[in-house]
Amino acid sequence: MLGDFNEVMHPNEVLGGNFHLFRSILLSNMAFVSGLIDFETKGGHVTWRKNIQNGVHIRKKLDRCLANPKWLLLFPHSMEKLLVSNNSDHNPILVHCLKSPSQRKEAFHFQAAWMNHPDYPPLIDHVWRGTPGDAICKLDEVRDQSILFNKTTFGNIFRKKQQLEARIRGIHRQLDHTVTSDLTRQERMLQDEYQ
Repeated sequence: MLGDFNEVMHPNEVLGGNFHLFRSILLSNMAFVSGLIDFETKGGHVTWRKNIQNGVHIRKKLDRCLANPKWLLLFPHSMEKLLVSNNSDHNPILVHCLKSPSQRKEAFHFQAAWMNHPDYPPLIDHVWRGTPGDAICKLDEVRDQSILFNKTTFGNIFRKKQQLEARIRGIHRQLDHTVTSDLTRQERMLQDEYQ
């Protein structure tokens, strides 16, 4: 089961909002009775964020993946990964079911975006016309020059995307930490008032 359960299981899955014990027990009991185990989440802790007026921030783990032991035996390397949210207050979740990819050399993939760069079509034309041999030799040289073009001119769009997503995750972690620090400060102030 994967999705938005609209409730948390544990108090540490709420930052800045109220923890409702009864609703938490209902969700935990449903998982227990159904024989479901909560996946360990990679890439973050909270999956939903809401900013309310007056600087109040609420963060919760509302989305999760649950599986039964039989499924986990079929997919022993499975894991849940939080992705960066672009247009939603929920983080999308990706579930990997297979082993992590091997460290073998990656296959060449043509990137259609290269065709939009003004230097790429003339480069390919020049490489194709200037490379001796049959079509296989020409394609090998086109591949090598495309890889070089990507590194030196175009830039690795996937690396740029990963860097931007890492920055967004860092900002989310910082905001989550700020909310936790603010709550701790408020709890201390309340304790001081009662003493």
